Amino acid sequence: MYKYICRQCGKEFENKKLNKKFCSNKCYHEWLKNHKPPFRKKRKLVEVVCKNCGKHEMVFPCRAKNYVCCSVNCLKEYKSKILSQKVTLVCPVCGKEFQVKKSQEERRKCCSQSCAIKYRNYNGINNPNSLLRKINEGKIAFNKANRKSDFYYIVVKNHFNIKKLPKGYDIHHKDGNYLNNTITNLVLIPRSTHMLIHRYFGNVLINALHNNKISRKIFYEICGKEISDFYKPIEKLNITNQFLTDKQDLINNDPFHYINYVE
Repeated sequence: MYKYICRQCGKEFENKKLNKKFCSNKCYHEWLKNHKPPFRKKRKLVEVVCKNCGKHEMVFPCRAKNYVCCSVNCLKEYKSKILSQKVTLVCPVCGKEFQVKKSQEERRKCCSQSCAIKYRNYNGINNPNSLLRKINEGKIAFNKANRKSDFYYIVVKNHFNIKKLPKGYDIHHKDGNYLNNTITNLVLIPRSTHMLIHRYFGNVLINALHNNKISRKIFYEICGKEISDFYKPIEKLNITNQFLTDKQDLINNDPFHYINYVE
């Protein structure tokens, strides 16, 4: 047992532990009132207002960031008021009426997720690449399982008398419009070159070139020599001057290799 003197009351006390300064917790808390440590600084309070009852409170800044209501009951009443202020909308896919919050009035368009998927994929008739426009014109069969039942696949397969396209090859539309499925507009090229074409130019620039909205000189000046040399042989190609061979299935790694064609 060690003998100590309390700093607060001056009383002598004994304890088994070393370096004891106070005889009890009461003396310790009383001493802290007059001798506050330097790291315990007062934080500035922020005034907030309850959105339900309008009560003013002083809270710490960490709580003021996400402050909504003063109590749990006020929060329940506030949420019930927001839910009661709903807006009725009409689903453009199924025509069903549904209610949403005011904050979701501009974003929400469909009543369910299934209708939203249909609206996203099959709406937009003014878009030349939309599936709904192809279905209405009879150029594609509505079948989710057969995604490659597009009309241009059928044109290429019938021209070459084949059941499947060679591995690693895609069908490219020269003018960038998927609805223009004429034989002179379709080209059979490797998939890597097809990705590079759309990466370099895009559908807008290719469509402007083939519709004579941009001259060829300006087009090749913008592209540069390397890209122009890459695109010039593709511009000459179409299905009529191409022919398939058995060796084309083995050639898949070279992005600058085209299917044999006759000039």
